[in-house]
Amino acid sequence: MEVTNRNQILELLSISSSLFGENYHNSNYFKSSNKDCVIAAYLKNEIIGFLKMITLENNTTKIDCIAIKKKFQRKGIGSNMLSFYFKKHHKTKNKIIAHAWKSPMGIHAQKLNEKFGMKLKSELGKIWQNECGHTFICPFNKNSCQCEAILFST
Repeated sequence: MEVTNRNQILELLSISSSLFGENYHNSNYFKSSNKDCVIAAYLKNEIIGFLKMITLENNTTKIDCIAIKKKFQRKGIGSNMLSFYFKKHHKTKNKIIAHAWKSPMGIHAQKLNEKFGMKLKSELGKIWQNECGHTFICPFNKNSCQCEAILFST
């Protein structure tokens, strides 16, 4: 789906805020260009999740963000969005990368990334530390950044 109206953007921002913290994404994040693709998952008329893919240089595609409302997680929705993307939009020669975050709860999206052929390549440290609690309000922030970035790649 291409995000075309304000109500769709508000729904996507609501999902983002509930999962990643207030102001993690803004409305411009959801506007598509020729370098990216935003896919939304619907249940009836409600957006319950989104996927944003970005085409980078050197034949690399990045899973920039995948977000599913908490009550719909672990029901195959993220897998279905990624499958749809790979069937309809992906160029097979492109390498796939994704950043996941490692919080006190574990590595988020690890099983999903591995399901699509990605392996943990490196731990990148607290790359969000300067923004966490300042430009966005992370739900895991406890007076300081608690999360580390993990790079997955095919």
